[in-house]
Amino acid sequence: GGTPIHAWMSRGALENFPDLIQEADLYADDGYVARIQAEEAKRWEIFYGGVDAADPGLAEKWYSPEYNDEAWEERDLLDPWPGTGSVWLRKTLRIPPGLAGKKATLFLGTLVDWDMVYVNGQAVGNTTYQYPPREYTIPSLPEGRCVIAIRVISKNGGRFTPGKQYLLVTDKGSFNLNGTWRFRRGAQASPPTPEVFLYYKPAGLYNGMIAPLKRFAVKGALWYQGEADADNPERYAEKFKALVNAWRADWGYELPFLFVELPHWEGGPHWHLMRQQQRLALDIPGTAMAAAFDLGEHNDLHPQGKKMVGNRLARCAMRLVYGETLPHSPFEIMGCRESDTKS
Repeated sequence: GGTPIHAWMSRGALENFPDLIQEADLYADDGYVARIQAEEAKRWEIFYGGVDAADPGLAEKWYSPEYNDEAWEERDLLDPWPGTGSVWLRKTLRIPPGLAGKKATLFLGTLVDWDMVYVNGQAVGNTTYQYPPREYTIPSLPEGRCVIAIRVISKNGGRFTPGKQYLLVTDKGSFNLNGTWRFRRGAQASPPTPEVFLYYKPAGLYNGMIAPLKRFAVKGALWYQGEADADNPERYAEKFKALVNAWRADWGYELPFLFVELPHWEGGPHWHLMRQQQRLALDIPGTAMAAAFDLGEHNDLHPQGKKMVGNRLARCAMRLVYGETLPHSPFEIMGCRESDTKS
């Protein structure tokens, strides 16, 4: 996720972007890439290893239900915290006999950045970056005292996302996990330098994921991308056109391209400019755009209602690719100039 469009473009498609060509050539050197990979692996090993080594919560088992957390600070779950390193949060619930032994699901919204979650001392799940919704299964709830412990590692300040669900859910009822938690800082660390994502480099994902597919038959392309380009949206339409033309050349025919409009998101100050660039791309024959502005969520750049996005893309495909006559919908924008794409 979070990939820029130039990562999906072939070197030939980058010909009008000399700065990207130069970068693509640099990362085409296998020896150079291997050195970067080794340096990155070592750097993150040192960062996470250092946090673990300096965190007393691991040695003292702050995740254990027997650990006494009465001296810890109390704070609201949604209060952000500054700094780099690890923090721990604990909350104690009382499970009635009727729920003991029941399977449960722990919903912890989203958070920044990395988490490990324990229930009565047993690890139930972890996620290594901020965007995925945290949904962890508890195979069997204990009766009586139940301690949920969360260890969070943040690279530059941490938080739980407001407006998400924080619940412990069973088929017989649920527990609201919002409100007060016990809080204690584990280890402090220096902020790491930004990560180098090699597959984000120009032509990186094209070479690794698209070029190998050229020997297979493809009916069309569904494209949901753009968030990573929204801070610099200029020339996005030009890049998208170059990508479409290059992929069509790869397969030897006018491959239908159905793409998704960026949704509304309060954290994206330039997203309206990006949506303008996306509309310019509708000048490309054999394209359609599924509108998604109305599906945006104020607290998540990735809307959770993917089924609706899929339905709108399906309608675009039915009209553009399969030639079906459907009632007009404002959510399928057919700038496609339905030419000879119904192959």
